[in-house]
Amino acid sequence: MTESSDPQPNRPVPPAELHWGISYLREDIQDARQASRDESRATNERMDSRFAETHERMDSRFTETHAHMDSRFAETHAHMDSRFAETHAHMDSRFAETNARMDSCFAEINKRIDSRFALLMTLMIAMTGVLLAAIKL
Repeated sequence: MTESSDPQPNRPVPPAELHWGISYLREDIQDARQASRDESRATNERMDSRFAETHERMDSRFTETHAHMDSRFAETHAHMDSRFAETHAHMDSRFAETNARMDSCFAEINKRIDSRFALLMTLMIAMTGVLLAAIKL
């Protein structure tokens, strides 16, 4: 019963058919390998193009970001320069005011010292005259 239900009987393969079968199998394997290589090459090319696109996009984004940062640094630098200039001008005016006040104070002190020196000299001359008069008398 089992022999009758088996549609393919076991029969030996003649040697000529075996040679052609192996040849066809070899060609099929070579074709499969070539197809695999072609597919691998195509995949590599697609990956390379994707990497190149990604690299270009990243480069452009870095360039944009760099330009934006440069402009922001330039703005900040200009703002700080103007603030430093304002501060410098304010400090210069304050120092000028302080110097003017100190100059007026020094001028007043010099006037007082000069008047007191003149009074002292007058007093010394008068005392010298009194001493000389007292000695002669």
